[in-house]
Amino acid sequence: RAIPRAIVTATVQRGLDGESVTIISDNLGHYRIPGLGKDINAKDVVIECAKAGVTLGLGMETRYTMGFLALGLAAAVLLTPARRFLRSKWCWIGVGASILVFLPNLLWQAQHHFISLDFLSHLHARDLRQGRYNGFYSEQLWVCVNLATVPITVLGLWFYFAREEGRRYRLLGWTFALTFALFAVAGARSYYTAPLYPMLIAAGSVLFAILLDATGWSRLGWSIQWTAILAGGVGFALLLLPVAPVGSHLWAITSKMHDQFREEI
Repeated sequence: RAIPRAIVTATVQRGLDGESVTIISDNLGHYRIPGLGKDINAKDVVIECAKAGVTLGLGMETRYTMGFLALGLAAAVLLTPARRFLRSKWCWIGVGASILVFLPNLLWQAQHHFISLDFLSHLHARDLRQGRYNGFYSEQLWVCVNLATVPITVLGLWFYFAREEGRRYRLLGWTFALTFALFAVAGARSYYTAPLYPMLIAAGSVLFAILLDATGWSRLGWSIQWTAILAGGVGFALLLLPVAPVGSHLWAITSKMHDQFREEI
């Protein structure tokens, strides 16, 4: 016998800033936000949270530096209205999934006296001795991004922390700032922060488009920006990839910038 469908309309909080929105739901586990165009099944939300947790767990399997992002994200949740998600079982399903994926690695480390910590300590001492931690802040400008995209990253920070449009996404701004601070305090190498910048570039691009549309020079502005990004990308590749012929003038520059190139030869 078919179950009768009962429709319920409720106003709840949405986004990271607590903005109110109307959600239409039924007793069959489907949700619809007017204007979204499709139903959201409660089961899908659980799956997405689990997928996010699995991704974080797999990241920890790849590099333990993923733990810095996890700590930064957790602190950002506590600092923003997103902390209300801590009352949701879906959030903890994601946390549990990440722990479950990383658990075999953690158990192996425990059985072997956390030998990876000794290895990482040795690497840190070697890099410190060779001066590989020098230039952490300056190299953010040309290792993690390039000179053409630096203004976009600055706009991204401004979007998250100062613009009304970015208020609901402030969790991402705090995630970047706090994770970056953790890397800086820990004495990390400059490129460790590179995966953080896409969230700034995305937000900065949105704000850049808003500002250009307001000036009426959007086409010219986009042309200049994309030309600069292309030029910066070419320069980035020449300086940071091992493409320079050994003994060339470019090699003399890049081999001083990256001692790994000399080690590989």
